[in-house]
Amino acid sequence: SYALLGSLIELNWSSMHKLMKARGLIMAERSVRLWPESALAWQSRGYVRALAGLHELAIADFKKAESLK
Repeated sequence: SYALLGSLIELNWSSMHKLMKARGLIMAERSVRLWPESALAWQSRGYVRALAGLHELAIADFKKAESLK
């Protein structure tokens, strides 16, 4: 996952971690748009949002995924 890679390289002296997290957010958003009734898509977006520091949005995604199960 791009977001995980972004978290792993966050301590490097470049801004590449921001790019990786942004790419992860784009891919996760795309999966939710393509499969809005998939709990896995919502869980994945929640995971990416949590790694990107968007905790409240991540919790909302996890709640949505739970309602779809």
